[in-house]
Amino acid sequence: MAYRDVSVWLEDVLMAISRINHYIKDVETYAGYTSNFLVRDATERNLEIIAEALKNAIKQKPDLAISDTIRIIGLKKYN
Repeated sequence: MAYRDVSVWLEDVLMAISRINHYIKDVETYAGYTSNFLVRDATERNLEIIAEALKNAIKQKPDLAISDTIRIIGLKKYN
């Protein structure tokens, strides 16, 4: 997937973060989150998108300064 510029991968990250914020804006508790399958599935899918986008961005630009990149990418393994 080297055809995409790093900025496009980072835009994917920002969009996914924005979507997660939208999905959880009315969720007040962890129990509320876990009981709402639609919110949970949408949030977890966007976490996968963030992990994948960062993985690809780091491949193209290994010196990209994002803290905890390896941990974020690792989220994908646990969903």
